[in-house]
Amino acid sequence: MWKKFAFLGGMLALGSSVLHAYFPGDMTANGKNKLEWINCSPMEMGRLNSEQFNNFPELRSVVFMLTRAQDSDRTMAILNDIRRRYPGKILIAGITPDNVSDARELLQRHPDSRIRFAVDMDRKFTPLYMNDSAMIFPMAFLIDRHGKVIWRGEVPDLAEAAEDYYNGRMNVHNQRECAKVIKQMQQAMRDGNMVKIIELSKAAFSLDPGNPTALRMALFAAESLRDINQAWNIVYGQYNFAERRARIAFMALDMIIRYQELQIHLESLIDSFSSREYPVMSRCAFADALLNNFHYSYIAVLGARKVLERTPMPADAPAEQMAFTLAVKARLWYALGDLPGAIEIQQEAVQMFKNSGDENGSRNAERNLKFFRILQQNSPAANTGN
Repeated sequence: MWKKFAFLGGMLALGSSVLHAYFPGDMTANGKNKLEWINCSPMEMGRLNSEQFNNFPELRSVVFMLTRAQDSDRTMAILNDIRRRYPGKILIAGITPDNVSDARELLQRHPDSRIRFAVDMDRKFTPLYMNDSAMIFPMAFLIDRHGKVIWRGEVPDLAEAAEDYYNGRMNVHNQRECAKVIKQMQQAMRDGNMVKIIELSKAAFSLDPGNPTALRMALFAAESLRDINQAWNIVYGQYNFAERRARIAFMALDMIIRYQELQIHLESLIDSFSSREYPVMSRCAFADALLNNFHYSYIAVLGARKVLERTPMPADAPAEQMAFTLAVKARLWYALGDLPGAIEIQQEAVQMFKNSGDENGSRNAERNLKFFRILQQNSPAANTGN
């Protein structure tokens, strides 16, 4: 999961006479910008002409980032993952106000990246999109073929926004009004007014249930006030309002892991999660989190079994999904005390990781297989010959 408070990442005030920021519903400007594109062709930012309309994907994303920031490599990894998840459906460009040499250094660390990248040479293009008294990096924008901004938000939430668009769930008007509320929340954050952040979050959630930026800020504010029950009510309330958002279940689970007094809610969260139709990988990741974060908790172990029992794996699933699912199931069999079963399943996981070409996953799977085998060899049953 993305770090909980990633939105508080690098902030940079760029001096400019342009006092503007694009919000959902705004039309981006056509025309030439002083951008130096590195090792790629330029990407049109505004309305597409008739020829481009047929050749460009439905969505373009402009992502403003700082190349020397601590999270720059992870940002690149996220963007490349989104490109792979939506082939031919989204064109992504990274833009930085940093210098060319820093940008080239970042790209050299990601030689397989297929993200277009440009340097804002005179630092006027960046504030055209972002300038609202303080700029928070990295920040992403989604633009349609007509040059209309349909979404702005944080990079970790870009994939969810693209999914909403392609599933017909993107409400640009609500996104615009919600973005304005979030701007007020960010100002309250700078002012240290945690109570106001929580109040404003209610308006944001009424426009966009489960909005990720608003939810992260609201939880940060409630926890800063040391009001853990309020924090829980915020996250669980949004979990119920935004039933499609698996990420909110993970935020709720994270709170239960971190606060002992919230463990009374674990069983009900598991029951609710297991009954919802979340993607296979989300369900497996939830089961994995249960198995790895609650020691001596039969609720967590049996809950993981419940989640996995309701997670059928399609026969044509990619090898990496099959591998991860098998590895989690082996971990469950181990927790249930069935070492032979865990070994058998883990052997399949190792082979699947190899088939997927995931060398790191394969190494980890082989290490866990060795762990299971050593335990079996030294079990009381093995030593007594039973």
